[in-house]
Amino acid sequence: MGRGKPFAKSMKRLVSAGVIRKPAWMDIVEATRPVFSPVTVTKAPEIMYPEDRLRSIFLQRNPDAHRMPINLKAKSKEERHISDRFVALQMKFMDEQGLSENKAYEEADRVLAEQKEQMNRILDEYDTTGSLVNPFIEDEAARAFMASLADSKRDQKLHEALIERKQTESS
Repeated sequence: MGRGKPFAKSMKRLVSAGVIRKPAWMDIVEATRPVFSPVTVTKAPEIMYPEDRLRSIFLQRNPDAHRMPINLKAKSKEERHISDRFVALQMKFMDEQGLSENKAYEEADRVLAEQKEQMNRILDEYDTTGSLVNPFIEDEAARAFMASLADSKRDQKLHEALIERKQTESS
């Protein structure tokens, strides 16, 4: 039924151009209005959750977080990416302790910094031992993820050392 109006318009144009004769039903179609009002398609409103805004703020303040790998085999959302973990911590501090958004951000940043230090110690141990032995990881996929993360960390250190060497050579 939705095609009636464009069909009638095109027929009217054909009749007025003299391509075809006016059909008998043309007057009836022009006289009757559609039973339903035409539905206009509008763009769906953008849904913005508080978590999305907090994640956006975190990623703006920490642009390196974009380069962190995403663990697709994580058992919970908080384990997938650092930004998810940060937002979950910040929301927890805001809900449970009633902290303001800024105070919760600072507290979550402090907790994550401690976790990052612990992870760096583990990664440094990985770099020195050259093994994937980590008492905190039981899942094989998680071990592979940690190995990938360690490789990424090593590459980042090598890149920084290379830049530092170039700067010293140019000075």
